[in-house]
Amino acid sequence: MYVAFLRGINVSGKNKIVMSDLVKSFENQGFLSVKHYLNTGNIVFNVENASSTIKSMEQSITEMIRNEFDLNIHVIVLSKKDLVQITEAYPFESEDGKNMYVTLMQNPPIPELSSSIESVKKPVDSFLITGNVLYLYVPSGYGKSKLSNNFIEKKGQVTATTRNINTFKKLQNML
Repeated sequence: MYVAFLRGINVSGKNKIVMSDLVKSFENQGFLSVKHYLNTGNIVFNVENASSTIKSMEQSITEMIRNEFDLNIHVIVLSKKDLVQITEAYPFESEDGKNMYVTLMQNPPIPELSSSIESVKKPVDSFLITGNVLYLYVPSGYGKSKLSNNFIEKKGQVTATTRNINTFKKLQNML
């Protein structure tokens, strides 16, 4: 089982894709057991050919979205094992279970991303970069933080997509 995270769809009225249409497109590409979670581009699926690589799936999904929806959307695919590992490794605690985020990056960021985050984060914010994953805890709210996905992409020189840890937990349950 795998999860595809699509960057920037159905956000603020931009890059609109109807999820039922996206699920059909995945199925037409030969993906199996396709389900979606929320409208922000979280697709759970399986593949018949176990030799498919993550990179080839990302490329195939990106091309399919470009061809069928006329959108250039970045896609990050995680295996069930990787999703579980990332979810269970979340390092921060929250009293109310809110404001905990995971940013997936296509590649590891440049080393200077840490100092860039340090320079703008609030004293109560916490972060940890592990490979191509950034764990964030922003108690005052992600929307009020300067640590947006665009900031991470620009300062880390990477393509990235961010989700709440609760989304990761829900996707893990779907697998």
